Amino acid sequence: MKKIEFQDYLDIVNLLQDYVNAIDHGDVDGILARFTPDAHWDFSPSQQRYGHDDIRDFFKDRFSEFARTHHLCGPPRLTLQDDGSIHSVAYIQASHFLADGKPYNMRGRYVDLLRRHDGRWLIARRSVIVHMQEGSDREFTYLQRKPRPVSGV
Repeated sequence: MKKIEFQDYLDIVNLLQDYVNAIDHGDVDGILARFTPDAHWDFSPSQQRYGHDDIRDFFKDRFSEFARTHHLCGPPRLTLQDDGSIHSVAYIQASHFLADGKPYNMRGRYVDLLRRHDGRWLIARRSVIVHMQEGSDREFTYLQRKPRPVSGV
């Protein structure tokens, strides 16, 4: 079984950290530099974007809603695929102040398919899976949980 090289792991950690840093700086070009040109961005059931131009439009629109953001991205769990791509799952916490000053927070995970493009690891597909949010009624794809056991009967 092939293993992920340590340098690849470091490059991927830096990719994910550079992505959230670009978001918090409102740097759309910095965000796009972390995606393959034909990337698929699956933000929610009604927000699917394809390629740099479509993803750029999403973020330009999104940034107009926020006065400030703060994103934390945990270390990824990586799995090497047979075709050499890497499946990545990283937990996230995103804190925002909306343009009107109200707080909006989200916790979840990025589920990514990473591919080498021009010698660098980039995001070929990203799905945002939300565990919980507060301060908004936005539509997301939520983490599916196992049913709770019936108790006290």
